[in-house]
Amino acid sequence: QQRYAECAFFVLPSTGEGFGIVFLEAMSYHKPCVGCRHCGTEDVIEHEGTGYLLEQTVEAIQGALQTLMNDPDLRRRMGRAGHRRLLEHFAFEHFRKRIHGLVHAEAPSRLPERSMPLQP
Repeated sequence: QQRYAECAFFVLPSTGEGFGIVFLEAMSYHKPCVGCRHCGTEDVIEHEGTGYLLEQTVEAIQGALQTLMNDPDLRRRMGRAGHRRLLEHFAFEHFRKRIHGLVHAEAPSRLPERSMPLQP
């Protein structure tokens, strides 16, 4: 946690990260993120919005890092955007609402008209 708080931005250029929870952790600290394009990272980072999604080349990564190092206003904007994205799309309440909606969309066709309430 201290490292996230101290850094200016977060970089993980691997392509082996499944979902990219570390990017969400960085976003919780308002940090822009740099990652390489693959299935998990693309679900989390919005290219040029919350950070950069790049091809895994030295030139691409170097360019993004130089841009972020030289532009503190861009870092702040991307950091705020990432934090908003975290809250809007990845917070527990978001998942709870989505699951609730899915259950209610599917359940009526599969349940009898009247059912007993769940008892603890």
